[in-house]
Amino acid sequence: MVVDKTLYDVLNVEPNASQETISKAVKRKSLEHHPDRG
Repeated sequence: MVVDKTLYDVLNVEPNASQETISKAVKRKSLEHHPDRG
């Protein structure tokens, strides 16, 4: 099964988002999936 998702979809940002917005989204997503967080 192939799912067509871009990194923009995973991060929930627009493709023309600023570098700052993308960086914040990456940090938010990494905190969401961190093993020490419940």
